[in-house]
Amino acid sequence: MFLLHRPTEGFIQQTITAQRDEQLTYPHVGLTRESHCPSGFTTNQSRTVVGQGEEDFERAKRAIADWQMLSIGWLQVVSAPESFAPGGIVCTLMRTMGLYSLNVARIVYVDDSDAHRFGFGYGTLPEYPLSGEERF
Repeated sequence: MFLLHRPTEGFIQQTITAQRDEQLTYPHVGLTRESHCPSGFTTNQSRTVVGQGEEDFERAKRAIADWQMLSIGWLQVVSAPESFAPGGIVCTLMRTMGLYSLNVARIVYVDDSDAHRFGFGYGTLPEYPLSGEERF
């Protein structure tokens, strides 16, 4: 959904409510967990070393929990679940070329299988300009 003006908080919440029970926009839910990309989709992968050791790992987990990876100037999180759990809804607001775009997604899995892993994947809902899954 592209808009000429920044949406109000009320409009953002209405959009999220309308999307909450919608189906994901792609058929292969959860494949990013195995780093698998199905036919017809494109992999866009980036990796960065963020530190070393337990203290840096905990700091990186806090940054993810605070959604810092989606706060990059032209993109900001406008609504996020209080905790990471499948089914949680996240909504970002993007501003580019003078237009605003609300992007609504659902957490499809959380990967905290042991003390040395933390991440999650979310999938796109109809109010998202792309279709697919993203893993952090």
